Amino acid sequence: MGVWTGMASQIAYNDGETREPPTIYLNQPGKTKLVATLEIKRMHIVRRTTFLNYVRAGLQMRVMFAVDFTASNGNPNQRGTLHYSSGPNDPSPYERAIRRIGSILVDYTEQPRVPMYGFGAMIKANGRASVSHCFPLSLNEANVVANSVQEAVTMYRTALASPNVSLSGPTHFSELIHTAAAFASDPFSPVFQHYTILVIITDGQINDMEETIGAIVAASTHPLSIIIIGVGNADFSGMVRLDGDEERLTYNGVAAKRDLVQFVELNKFKSDSALAEETLREIPDQVMEFMKMHQILPIDPAAVAAVQAQEAAAAAAAAAAAAAAVPAAPVPINP
Repeated sequence: MGVWTGMASQIAYNDGETREPPTIYLNQPGKTKLVATLEIKRMHIVRRTTFLNYVRAGLQMRVMFAVDFTASNGNPNQRGTLHYSSGPNDPSPYERAIRRIGSILVDYTEQPRVPMYGFGAMIKANGRASVSHCFPLSLNEANVVANSVQEAVTMYRTALASPNVSLSGPTHFSELIHTAAAFASDPFSPVFQHYTILVIITDGQINDMEETIGAIVAASTHPLSIIIIGVGNADFSGMVRLDGDEERLTYNGVAAKRDLVQFVELNKFKSDSALAEETLREIPDQVMEFMKMHQILPIDPAAVAAVQAQEAAAAAAAAAAAAAAVPAAPVPINP
């Protein structure tokens, strides 16, 4: 019929209400003749945002690691098994995975603080031994965080060499995912947003598939992604199923709200650049799907400035009150 060239701000207020008069005049390209008028009763402007918009506005990316300590990985003292290392110059496949994946992901975190967990080990504590499906690699609940990739590797080596840790089983993912979902449950605010990536490094065996699917379905409403890194050459069909690319995961008739799992088979990627591309491939879309689902926009710099001003004013008021509460020194009186 005709065309009109202009900006949305010319015909709408910020709240979507049309300006007066709400009429657009349409012309044919290359001609001045008016061919029609378009009257707008109401319009709604949708802001298009990207993953980088959120990151640049202050979205905090967090990373957690979980390492498979089940006996299906083989005797760690036997050459050729997945936890075997003859020394610092001969790292195990698990150590190589921690280094390669850690080096990729920590660059996206504000601070390289990575909670490090293990699963499937027999843990001795207080004279008793039991299998743990989620334990800190530091063996200290008060100190689960590694502050660098090297510290993460050191935690892994220390746990593997500890006389209180032995490879066991079965292989359960569900408790790890519940722990990560709880970690990702910090409330958002106008000036604080976060998103967590749980990295599970495993040989591919899983013994609680249905419970894990249930945990993933429950976690699909949280700001959480799960990257499963497969080491070795085992059957990874179970991991492919959890990836959910072919079919949305469902548990007890309830479908996951979104896709949040990515499976990466480590041995297929020799170059670090190809591994980085595959590891991060789905993260931006998963973050955006979560934000869209909860109608969360990037942090507004004006809101950050307002909060900072309020905090500065409160700190100044507290300092003034503290100073006023200090009694004045007595004035000496000369006899």
